[in-house]
Amino acid sequence: MDKSYDKLKKLSQEGGVVEYQAEIPTEIINKNMEAALDEAAEDFEISGFRKGKAPKSIVRQNISEFKLLDSAADAALYDAIKEIIDDEKLEILGSPEIYITKIAVGNPLEFKIKLALNPQITLPDYKKIGKEVSLKTGKTEVSEKEIDEAIEQIRQVFAAQDGNGKESKQLPEVNDDFVKRVSQLSTVAELRAEVKKRIFQENELYAKEKNRDEIISEIIRNTKIEIPELLVDQDLHNLSHEREDELRKVGITMKEYLEQMKKTAEDLEKEDRRIIENRLKSTLVLQAVRKKENISAEPKEVDEEISVLRQYYPEHNEKALYRSAEAIIVQRKLFAVLENKTAAENK
Repeated sequence: MDKSYDKLKKLSQEGGVVEYQAEIPTEIINKNMEAALDEAAEDFEISGFRKGKAPKSIVRQNISEFKLLDSAADAALYDAIKEIIDDEKLEILGSPEIYITKIAVGNPLEFKIKLALNPQITLPDYKKIGKEVSLKTGKTEVSEKEIDEAIEQIRQVFAAQDGNGKESKQLPEVNDDFVKRVSQLSTVAELRAEVKKRIFQENELYAKEKNRDEIISEIIRNTKIEIPELLVDQDLHNLSHEREDELRKVGITMKEYLEQMKKTAEDLEKEDRRIIENRLKSTLVLQAVRKKENISAEPKEVDEEISVLRQYYPEHNEKALYRSAEAIIVQRKLFAVLENKTAAENK
């Protein structure tokens, strides 16, 4: 099978980004233009012919040659770039940046591409880091003050809207009668025990999340990894457009937003770049750990997790449930390795 490109030349490779130039032969462009014409003819309507039944010669007369060339170029570039990535045995991240340098009917299409390469990652002793960070995690004890504050909030909510649907400025006394009115419990002691239990669970969850964040941060700090600037630029471009769309929806200009945030455009870009780079590092480092530890989700595990998720998200389709279940299981196993626990303990 003939290649979908020729005259490939590597122009540069630095900072995790490789750049090539190549061209797509005229015959491939012409073939794709014919395919684009066939596709256009299927929906073409003109007086005297049923939809899609007009001769191709008439269709061609009524469709811009540049429009056909544009469609042909898109298809040809897709095939050529995929082939270049395979032939050069490249592992890339993000989307290629494509620059068409010459395009004309009856001529080869010349182009350049920039590709962000999957960076080489040198991992530290992540198990040791996970163990050391976990040992520093404080206990999640619940103080009497926390319980008192939680019950005070219950009193305020009850006073704001009592059982008769009326607002009251007077806070109710905390006694067994009050407990029965605000819960299915019977005594103040039972209420305090239940409040303590819930606060403990919240504290424990917060401590676990904080511990995991610290483990990841510490692993990243000790990992040798260079994020391609091209990848950061692409994510920054997407983030900026998403932000502009959200601001437009609420009627705020970028200038007004920056004034509210008390930042310059340069400050915001630096902050965005730092956030994007940290997020990319986190994703890539965790992927590297997963690969090294050969972590995966077994079909039986996924099925069991889906049966649980379906109870909470009955509106989700099977594909979405499968993706969620697989991600949960992989994360559970991943952090079991980093926290020196079993997957069952992290369930």
